[in-house]
Amino acid sequence: MSQLEFDGEENKQSFESRMILGAPDNPKMVKLLMRTGIFKDERKAGNFLILLSIVFFVIGGILFYSATRGPQVISPRYIEDLDPSVVNNPAYINLPHKQ
Repeated sequence: MSQLEFDGEENKQSFESRMILGAPDNPKMVKLLMRTGIFKDERKAGNFLILLSIVFFVIGGILFYSATRGPQVISPRYIEDLDPSVVNNPAYINLPHKQ
């Protein structure tokens, strides 16, 4: 079997923009994270941004789920907590009295 060679390219992962569109070399958020000194490497900054977007997506899903659940019905614990009009209802006959 022969060895594969790639014109001297290294195995270096980086964000490369499309030159056709005339976009900058690195995304602006990656540049911001590197300029502020939070990250020294493009790859780590990119991974952090992906992780951050996943965290925000999960938080948004949790907030959406909790907002669409509707009100919770709290059942009474004692017969004395009931409205007098429903005390004789058979569904509440096994409730204990307050002591």
